[in-house]
Parts: sequence; C-alpha cells; structure tokens
Amino acid sequence: MNRLGLIFVFMFMTIGVLTAEDQAWLDRNSSFGAKSAYEFYKEKFQTEKTYESAWKFARAAYFYAANFVTSSDGKKLVYTEGKNAAESAMTLNPKGFEGFYQFGVCLGSWAEMHGVGEQLGAVDKIIKACEMAIKLEPNNSDAYLLIGRVYHKAPGWPISCGDINKAADYYTKAMKIGSKNRTLYRFYAECLIDQGKKAEAKAMIDKGLALPFDAKDKITENNEIAKLKALIEKTK
Repeated sequence: MNRLGLIFVFMFMTIGVLTAEDQAWLDRNSSFGAKSAYEFYKEKFQTEKTYESAWKFARAAYFYAANFVTSSDGKKLVYTEGKNAAESAMTLNPKGFEGFYQFGVCLGSWAEMHGVGEQLGAVDKIIKACEMAIKLEPNNSDAYLLIGRVYHKAPGWPISCGDINKAADYYTKAMKIGSKNRTLYRFYAECLIDQGKKAEAKAMIDKGLALPFDAKDKITENNEIAKLKALIEKTK
C-alpha cells in the first residue's frame, strides 16, 4: 500500500497566473523561502478568505510540506491546512479549476500521512476532483496527470479502482495537450515500464530529460531529473 502514497510525492505543479504580489511564491526554492511563502499565503487566506487566497495557500502549504517539512506531525499539520484551504476554494468558487486540482493534490498527501484506510478512502474523492477540474479546463494537462497517477498506483479491483490502461490513456491525453511538466514524463515512463514497454519508456525518459530547465521551479526540476535518470536502469 505504500506505493499508493508515492502518487503524491513531488506531484506539485505550478498553475494559475502569477502577479506582482506573488514574489513570495517565486522565492520558494529554499527552506526559508518555502516557509516564508507558506506563512505569507496563510496570513493572506486567513485575512481575505477569497478563492484566490484559498487555492494559493493550499499550493504553498503542499510545496512546503512536501519539500521541507521533515517531521511526521509537521507534515500532517501543513497538509491538513492545505486540504482545508482547497476545500474552501471549491466552496468559494465551484467553477474554479485551481481549487479542485489543489484539493486532489493536498488530499492525496494528507491521506498518505494518515494510513492505508485514509488512502483508499481518498481515491474516489481525488478522481472526482480531477474530473471536475478537467471539465472546467479540458486543455490543462495537470489534472489528467494527477488522475492518471491515481489509476496507475491505486490497487485494482476488488480493493480499489486501479487500472494501468486507464492511467496510460490519461497520460496520453496530457501529452496531446502539450506539457512541459517533467513529472508527466516520469510518470508516463513508469507506467510504460509496468506495461513491459521498456523501449517506449526509455524514449519517454529521454524526452523528459531533454526539456528546458525551469529555474523558477528548481527544487521540483532537480528532483525529477534525478528520478528520471534513476529510472533508466529499469528500462534495460
């Protein structure tokens, strides 16, 4: 069951339009910067209670917990805050893509920290959130990637709804939309390896490694590059 928890490791993707006030987010690529962004957006959300402040706090909470919070209790706390903020975002704007997407990401990480039962219970909720996000923004690849990962890593019937072929379909759709998200290439490569398609997986890894480096998201980029390189061994 630990493999389901891996769904959400480094699942964060940048979404939304950055404005001048988002310098805190741009400075997130260090422990100090990530904590500062978390605190900045937390205060903004607590003060404003708007849709934008809600989903941006959820995003900042996820990034901080996933990359820099080390204690189990600390991760539980921050993921809970992110999940709750994303729920508020969905309520504040039922037609907002970001709220549903961030809810899926934060719920998955929250469930990972709370055991097998919560992980299994979260699967359907994450899928529904992704389906709504796709309905709202069908040309955004992020939700396709997240729902694909759920189908890829969740246990199959009768325990859950895992389906590697569905996963591959969603990854393919994300690729057709056109994504520069390095995580998509890794997830798709892992799926191809699990399907026994090692040559295709190697080609996918090579494409992922060839993507231009996004210095604005260097923590995620460096992590994904390392994971893609390590994955090459499984294609031999």
